[in-house]
Amino acid sequence: MGIRKLSEAQQSLLDKVTGGAQLRFVGESGLYRLKEEARERTVFPNTVQSLLKAGHLSMDLSGRCVLSTSNAANQTFDGTPPPDLPAQVVIMDRALARRHPAKGFYLRIGTPQGHVETVRLDNEATPVGARRAAEALGYQPTHWMDVGDGILCTF
Repeated sequence: MGIRKLSEAQQSLLDKVTGGAQLRFVGESGLYRLKEEARERTVFPNTVQSLLKAGHLSMDLSGRCVLSTSNAANQTFDGTPPPDLPAQVVIMDRALARRHPAKGFYLRIGTPQGHVETVRLDNEATPVGARRAAEALGYQPTHWMDVGDGILCTF
């Protein structure tokens, strides 16, 4: 297995837990909650579950998630998009939109050389609106994806 990279969300969560933040699963609600100092917030479940599955985190019976001490924690994830990912994909970033409501969408453009460029699609509230904004700029995205779940959807 080659070296794999953590996503930004995965690395950020590990950094916070390493820095002393407390992460726990709340069974009644089915949510993962992260407590940093006096602030507590919900963490996207896929981020936590992928770190648990890969062995970076472990969870005890009470739902407390801690850094894992297993060898699996030394592995990282492959953040490389699949080769069949369309060249132009509208990306929806809910976490960014919560902090900056006008900045929830961008266009991901894969180049033939394997590089990725992005184009902001500001002030859009839906994937369809973001596609129209991209088309107005001369692009032709055929799919969209929520950065949180990674599921590719056609328009």
